[in-house]
Amino acid sequence: MRARHWLRIAWTVLAAMGVLAVAQAQAQAPVKIKIGWGIPVENVKYIMMKRPEILKNHGKVYTVEWINFPTTPPQAQALAAGQIDGATLASISFAKLIDSGAADVRIVTGIIEERPGHFATTWLVAADSGITKVTDLKGKTIGTSVYGGYTNIVGRGVLRKHGLDPDKDVKIVEVPFRVMEENIRKGQIATGEQPQHFYTAAHKRGGMRDLFTSLDLFEAAPLLVHTFRADFINKHPAVVRAFLEDWVIAAEWMSKNRAEAMEVYAGVTRIPKDLLADFFLTAKDYYYPPDGMPNVPALQKVFDYLLDTKEISKRLDARALTDLRYHPKAPR
Repeated sequence: MRARHWLRIAWTVLAAMGVLAVAQAQAQAPVKIKIGWGIPVENVKYIMMKRPEILKNHGKVYTVEWINFPTTPPQAQALAAGQIDGATLASISFAKLIDSGAADVRIVTGIIEERPGHFATTWLVAADSGITKVTDLKGKTIGTSVYGGYTNIVGRGVLRKHGLDPDKDVKIVEVPFRVMEENIRKGQIATGEQPQHFYTAAHKRGGMRDLFTSLDLFEAAPLLVHTFRADFINKHPAVVRAFLEDWVIAAEWMSKNRAEAMEVYAGVTRIPKDLLADFFLTAKDYYYPPDGMPNVPALQKVFDYLLDTKEISKRLDARALTDLRYHPKAPR
C-alpha cells in the first residue's frame, strides 16, 4: 500500500512538471530565425513571407527575419560569418561552402529541381545565327551569369561533353541574366543561359532558339535547397521542426491555389502576371517538390561531378549533409 501511495505521488509530481514545462514553453517568446532569400523561383519562401496566416507555427514557435540577397554565394558567405541561420543555396554553392570548411551547414529541404518533364535552365541562340549544335560555338563568345556559379559550371561541362575546351575554344564573359537576351540579339555573345522567367519572355519576343539545357549534363539536378547552420539545428530542433511543418503547409497550399500563389509571386518578384501565366507551376516551370523533400541521389551525382572536375577538393556525402530528422515528410 505504502509503495502504491508513493508511486501515485511520483506520477502526480511528474504530471505537474510536464504541465509546467508546456506552460513555460508556451510563455517563451518565439525564436527569431534569420533567413536569406532571393529572386526569383523561391515560391515557398514567398508564400511563407506573404501568407503567414496559413501557417501553423509562425508567430507561436518562431518568427522570421527575411533577409534579401542578390544571389546564393553571398548567402553562403553570410552563413559562414554567422550573420544568418538559414539560407537558399544552389547545390554547387552548398558544395563549395562545405568543401571550404568555412561553415557547418545542412540541407533540410528542397526548393527547386531541374528534371525531365519540367523546365531546365536553357542556353539560347539567335534563330538566324547559324548555330545549330554545341560544336558551332568554337571560337565564339559565351555569356555566363556568374563565374563559378551553378550555370557557369554546367555550361562549361556541356562544352567539355561535346569536345570543346571552355578555357581555350571559347571566350566566356559575365553577363547578368536581365541583359543576356539583349546581348545575344546584338551579337555581342553567341549564347547564354536563361532561367525562367527570362526564357519565356525571350521566346515571346521571337527570334530565339534553344541550343542546350542543363539536362544535357545532369539527368536531374537540385538547383536550389534550403539550409540551416548545424549549430542552429542542434540548439533549436523544435524550431526547425516547426519551420519545416510550415514549409510543407506552404508548398501544399501553393499546389492547390495556383492563382493566389501567382499573385504572391508577382508581388514579390515584380514579374508581370501575364508572363507568369504562360509557365507558372506548369510543366514549363521548374519542379517544386510538393513535399519539400530534397533529391539526395541527384545531389550526390552533382557533388561527384564537382570532385571529378576539381571544383571541390574532397568527396562529399550528400546523405550525411542532408538532415531530415525534423522533416515531417521524411521516411521514419
